[in-house]
Amino acid sequence: APATPVALSPAAVEEVSMLAGKLEASFLSRRGLLKDPKLLRHLSGNWRLLYTDAPEITGLANLPLGLALGPVYQLIDVPSGDFENEALITHKLGLVKGDLAVVGTFTSAQIGSVNAAGKKNVDGNRIDVDFQRLVFSVIELGGFPTGSLLRKVASPTRAADAPQPAVDITFLDDNLRITRGGDGSLFVLEKEGDTGPASQLRNRLLQEQGEAVSQGAGAIRWISRLGV
Repeated sequence: APATPVALSPAAVEEVSMLAGKLEASFLSRRGLLKDPKLLRHLSGNWRLLYTDAPEITGLANLPLGLALGPVYQLIDVPSGDFENEALITHKLGLVKGDLAVVGTFTSAQIGSVNAAGKKNVDGNRIDVDFQRLVFSVIELGGFPTGSLLRKVASPTRAADAPQPAVDITFLDDNLRITRGGDGSLFVLEKEGDTGPASQLRNRLLQEQGEAVSQGAGAIRWISRLGV
């Protein structure tokens, strides 16, 4: 599972933030990342989340009934502009195995655009994100596969007056990426491979119509109502 402030000491959280800040400071001169093919090629691949203080992840750190957050992955394919997020859910006794998946698309944000935290895009390293489906699945129950019987699907939408979801890429090399969410949340990820999103999974999920929920807080509330 990714490290979060819930599991780390305040001193460890401060150290992570300091180290991330140093890497971000070394990257400040790399403007226009999304128009730099040499740098941009590093973005595609399978990324594992190492640390975050984002509420949508820290909220999964204290699941009830013996459930626990497992590894969290993000698969990105730059040529298609597609991404998939997957958080694995485990049980301390092995009674349940599930996952929470998000599929969506991303594009380069306009220079001068302002995110939810009020920060203007001046470096050209911001991507706008649109979430298409949010899916919770129970993969195994009592050691037996469930197929697609135990699945809940949501279709995130954005209110007309809501800010565009966006993330700033504040550090990127061939095996490490640091991003800041629209609310300033910190994400530290490590690349584990060059494989992009599986189109078959994406196409299958997009065919499913689910409950309409608002992006951001609405999606977090939807997760909290899953009964896990």
